Amino acid sequence: MLKSYRDLPSGVLVLCLGAFVNRAGAMVMPFLALYLTQSRGSPTSVATSIMGVFGVGSVFASIAGGWLADRFGRKPVMIASLIGAAGTIQIVPRLDTELGVMLAVLAFSLAGEAYRPAASAMLGDLTTPESRPRAYALFYVAINLGFTAGAAVGGALAAHSYDLLFLVEGVTALAYALMIALFLAETRPEVSLTPSETASKGALVHILQNRIFLLFLLANLLIGLMFNQAFTTLPLSMAAVGIPPQTYGQVMAVNGVLIVLVQLPLASRLSRADRGVWMVVAALFLTLGFGLTGAFDTPVTIAGCVILWTIGEMILASLNQTVVGDLAPVEFRARYFGTFALSMGLAMSIGPPLGGYVFERWGAPALWGCVAMVGLAAAAILASIRGPIAQPASLPENAPAVSASLPAA
Repeated sequence: MLKSYRDLPSGVLVLCLGAFVNRAGAMVMPFLALYLTQSRGSPTSVATSIMGVFGVGSVFASIAGGWLADRFGRKPVMIASLIGAAGTIQIVPRLDTELGVMLAVLAFSLAGEAYRPAASAMLGDLTTPESRPRAYALFYVAINLGFTAGAAVGGALAAHSYDLLFLVEGVTALAYALMIALFLAETRPEVSLTPSETASKGALVHILQNRIFLLFLLANLLIGLMFNQAFTTLPLSMAAVGIPPQTYGQVMAVNGVLIVLVQLPLASRLSRADRGVWMVVAALFLTLGFGLTGAFDTPVTIAGCVILWTIGEMILASLNQTVVGDLAPVEFRARYFGTFALSMGLAMSIGPPLGGYVFERWGAPALWGCVAMVGLAAAAILASIRGPIAQPASLPENAPAVSASLPAA
C-alpha cells in the first residue's frame, strides 16, 4: 500500500509537503470565533458573521482562482495567493473596530483561498485517473497532519497570546509559496480549445449543463454547512459548558490524528469500491457525529462525536475530488475545481452566521438537531446520483497527466 504512494510523481510530494507546512501554521480560523468573543469581547452573532464573511471571500476567490489557473497557470496563482494571505492576515489583530476586522478577514479570504483550485488542478495534471485518488488522499492527509499539529500548538498559543497565531500563519504561508517557486514546474496542459466541443460551449455552460455535477455540488454545500460548525459553533458550544480553548484544540486534534492513521489505507481500499454507495455512507456518519454533539457536555463524549464525523470526512476526502476530476474536461479542470471550492465557500459564508443565530437564540440542542437534518438531506441527494458517480467516468477529453519533472536548476 505504501509503495503505491511512494510511486506518485515528485510534484505531488512537494505539494503535499508544502500543504503540511502551511496547514500546521493555519491557526487563525479554528480559533477566530474564540479570539473575537473572548479576546475582543464581540457578541457571538458578530463573531460568526465575521467568519461568514470569510466564506463570502472564498466564493469569489474560488471563481477567480479557477479561471486564473486555467488561463495563466497553476504556479503563479498559488504563489500570489499565499503571499497575499501572509500579508493580509497580519492586519486583523491591528484593527480596533469590528467593521475593520470584518474587511480584513474578507481581504485575507480573497487573497488566501485563490490557491485551492490551482492546487487541486495541479494534482489532477500530475496524475493519471488510476493514481489520482491516492494523490488526493495523500494531499488530504498532509493537510490534516498539519492541522493536528496546528490545533494542539494553536490552543497553547491562544492561551498565551492570540497575536502569535497571526504571526505563525503568515510565516508558514510564505514558506509554502517559496517551496512552490523553487521546486514545482508549471503543469497547465497545453491543449487547443478551438476544435473542442466542450470548449465551444464555454466553461460556465458546460458546468450548468452537467446535472450530476450540480447535484453533487448541492450535496457538498449541505455537507459544508454541517462541517463548518466544527470550527465556529462547536468551540462556542463547548465554551458554554465550561470547556476551555486548550481542550477544544485537543479534542479537534483527535480528528487530525485519526485522519493521519487511517486515511491512506482507507483511500487505497475505496479506490476499488462503489463510490456512490460510500459517499452516502460518509454523509450518514457526518450526520450522526454532528447530530449527537448536542447530547453531550464532556470532552471525552464530544471527542467520540468527532470520531464519528471524522470517519465520514475521511471517506468523502478519498472520493469527492476524484469525482470532480473525472467529471471535468481537461480544458476546464481548474474551473471545475473552482466551482467545487465555491460550494465550500458558500457553505462557509452561510453556515457560521446561521449556526451562530440558531445557537444564540435556541441553544445547542436545537443547533445540532438542525445540523442533523441538513446532513440527512445531503445523504438523500448523494443517494439519488450514486449510480452515475459509482465508477470513474471515461471522458475522452481528459488528457493524460503531464510530466511531473521539477524545474531545471
